Amino acid sequence: MTVAEGGPSDLAEARELLRRAPEAMVFGVVPIDPSASIGDAAEQAILREKGPLPVVGGDRLHATVTDWDHRPGHQSIARGGRRARA
Repeated sequence: MTVAEGGPSDLAEARELLRRAPEAMVFGVVPIDPSASIGDAAEQAILREKGPLPVVGGDRLHATVTDWDHRPGHQSIARGGRRARA
């Protein structure tokens, strides 16, 4: 990434960003399978007290399910109810 693309302007700034990177990282991510229902995803999010759940099939990220997707009236639920696929 270049300075024009919003990257660090000097080596010291780059080192500082790398030093702070672990502060922004998330550990213990709980993925959900693409075949899981929206209801299953909601239950997993609630039981594990997690935020967004990555929808992972094999080694590929397909989508991210958020609490917004679980709200009544949301398009994903409207299409298939709690059985709609993640």
